[in-house]
Amino acid sequence: MAAAQRLSDEYLRQGAVDISGSSVAGRVLAERRTVAVEDIGLHPELPLQAALLQEGIGAMVTVPLAVGERSLGVLTVHKAARDSFSAREQVALRLLADQTALAIERSRLFKETEASAARLAESNRELEAFSYSVSHDLRAPLRALDGFSRILLERHAAGMPQEAQRYLHMVRDNAVQMGRLVDDLLRFSRLGRQPLETRIVATADMVRQVLDHLAGERKDRQVKVSVGDLPPCQADPALLRQVFTNLIENAFKFTRRREVAEVEVGSREVCGERAYFVRDNGAGFDMRYAHKLFGVFQRLHRADEFEGTGVGLAIVQRIVHRHGGRVWAEAEVDRGATFHFTLERGSSHDG
Repeated sequence: MAAAQRLSDEYLRQGAVDISGSSVAGRVLAERRTVAVEDIGLHPELPLQAALLQEGIGAMVTVPLAVGERSLGVLTVHKAARDSFSAREQVALRLLADQTALAIERSRLFKETEASAARLAESNRELEAFSYSVSHDLRAPLRALDGFSRILLERHAAGMPQEAQRYLHMVRDNAVQMGRLVDDLLRFSRLGRQPLETRIVATADMVRQVLDHLAGERKDRQVKVSVGDLPPCQADPALLRQVFTNLIENAFKFTRRREVAEVEVGSREVCGERAYFVRDNGAGFDMRYAHKLFGVFQRLHRADEFEGTGVGLAIVQRIVHRHGGRVWAEAEVDRGATFHFTLERGSSHDG
């Protein structure tokens, strides 16, 4: 790109913007230093000396346009008089060149950001289309598997050997499990695009509603549930409910083998932040593998021990991160686990 003022079109057509190694601009670009020519008439080696003199140019100074290690071009100033540019003038030109280079670089970065945003928007549209395909095209055959295997069991089980019935039950169970997995993956993929709609949330009331919703998990079991101090917070209510649901549901699941299960929901101060927690006395886990907890499809227990899709804690982490918080766990094998999470600093409303 070339920009010039008060120079003839003929001069520009001759190649005024020459960045070859022998030209002034080429030397400035290569050496990244200012080059001043006090009297152009005394420098016949200049590639465009005759053209410069014809334009009435007696002296020139060229400074590099650069940002960091990136060279963008040169800034050249001419004057008619055949004398030197003062040190003050050269400093001013270098400052102008630095500001010009920053403006050019910012413009380039802005255009790249716009292009990246357009690509991201296109990716999101493709992901939405994929999610639609998953939710419809995959669910339909799963419903068929579940439905027809159920019909076979209800209408023809009497004429089937026990082994055949067992196989059909396995088909149904796996179809249901696959359906849950599809639902969890869709929920997980949508979390990155779903806008946050935060407001003051009565956390204690929300936890009581979640416990009521999960009452079936405690049926025919001895489960001691305690709810401690849960101050209100600033959060997206639907997403925060999902966090508590996943954590409390996990606590009920992993205490299933306890004669008396204990589940506690509360909060405490951690490094000046309000951290909410869900604690249980269940199976626990080895802290050496804690880094795997929040990955998609990562499981620390076998599926035949505790059911699940391996997506629930990944959903918890993504929601917490979207709120500007963090989530972590503490546990011992066979001695239970505690899951903590914070929201953005200042989001809790104590007192």
